Amino acid sequence: MVVTYQDSAFAPESALLDVLVRVVGEPFRGRMSPDEVRAVLARHGWTVESDEGSDVWSERYLGEAGYRTNERLVVARSRRERH
Repeated sequence: MVVTYQDSAFAPESALLDVLVRVVGEPFRGRMSPDEVRAVLARHGWTVESDEGSDVWSERYLGEAGYRTNERLVVARSRRERH
């Protein structure tokens, strides 16, 4: 499973995005810390394989640090057996 979410940690870089999404009628309804996301997924039978944010993506794909928002991307695998 792949899920995006907004990290609950405050990031000044995300303040403008918060305003923009609210103006277009799609405000962020909730935020969670990476630990909270991991716990919720675990309760529902998922194991997190990776949880990265835009700071990591900037370094990996642009070769530079600096770009940061509160958006994160989680990749998780089901612990349930497949038949």
